[in-house]
Amino acid sequence: MKIKVWCSYTIEVDVPDAADYDAQFDIEENHCPGTGRVGAAFEAHKARCDAASVCWACGLDGKNEIVG
Repeated sequence: MKIKVWCSYTIEVDVPDAADYDAQFDIEENHCPGTGRVGAAFEAHKARCDAASVCWACGLDGKNEIVG
């Protein structure tokens, strides 16, 4: 048997402090969750957690929800 699970977490992402920078385009429209600024922030967080032998998802308040 298999079930579908929605997994979520919240991560802080550094973005430029420039007047012409469009975070919505850069983060929500131009990149998938694993690339760009979000992907880089996730990879850095995961590396820190791996080095400390702690769960990366718990450190980001990760949640699981059965969706089907």
